[in-house]
This record gives sequence, structure tokens and C-alpha cells, in this order.
Amino acid sequence: MKYIKQFFLAVTLLAVGGFVWWAGMNYTGYCHAEGRYLSDEEKIDLAIRDILQTYPPVLTENAVGVIHSKRPENPVYYTDITEFKSSNNNCCNITQVGPEGKNDRASLYSRITGRISGFVHVKYLVRYKDEQGTGLSKSIDTYPAITNCGAIWSGI
Repeated sequence: MKYIKQFFLAVTLLAVGGFVWWAGMNYTGYCHAEGRYLSDEEKIDLAIRDILQTYPPVLTENAVGVIHSKRPENPVYYTDITEFKSSNNNCCNITQVGPEGKNDRASLYSRITGRISGFVHVKYLVRYKDEQGTGLSKSIDTYPAITNCGAIWSGI
């Protein structure tokens, strides 16, 4: 009987210890599927790639109390990540808070499950032309959330 109690105690301690290790590694941003941490540069490139796939974004303009939201009709596309970075110097950084600051932190649950490793703050120019062909641009900020393994969620 003594050995059975010790066995169950050992199994319980191993299970709890394993869960704490797994959750702790997730919290720090470890990708268990790939067995590594993604670098900040990888996270930034993934966020930019996501932006380029959905470019141009919807722009909001406020004219005389009326808010208009639409995509530019004549966008000027970025050719690749390299052009995006060179056109938008110091565009990107990794942060633990979203656009609203302290109110937009990744929850403890999101961190220990690996659903959100952090946010990539991307400030960039949306380039487009007006009806006369004049080049225009508007600066916007976005905060796509990224999982530990690099999936992007732009819902914030």
C-alpha cells in the first residue's frame, strides 16, 4: 500500500511539473511544434507578409463630421518585404500591448496556451493615386497578434 501511494504521488508530481513546464514555455513564446522560439525578425516578416496579402487596407477619412471608410481605388502596391521595409524605415517592433495600451494586453490564458505571443506594431504608408494620377499616401498603424508558431491574427 505504501508503494502505491508513493507511485501515485510521483505520477501526480510529474504531471503537474510537466504542465507547469509546458505552460511556462508557452508563456515565454516557445513554439512546441517547431521546437524553437521565433526571432523578432521572423515575426515582423510574417506580419508584413500578411499586410501585403491584404493590401490595401480600408482607410477612414473624416470630412465635415462624416466618416468614410473604403479602400483606395488606385493603390500603389509594394513589390515585396524588402521594398516595404525600405519605404517604411523603423516600421516595426514587437510589443506586448496592442493599440489601446494596457487595456489591450494578451491575456494570461492566451500566453500560456500559445495563442498570442505578442503583437507586431507596424506603422506604414498606404500609397495610392487620386483621379488625376497624383501620388498620395496615408500613414496607418496596425497591431497584428502573432502566435508562438507564427500564425497571424489581425483582429485587434
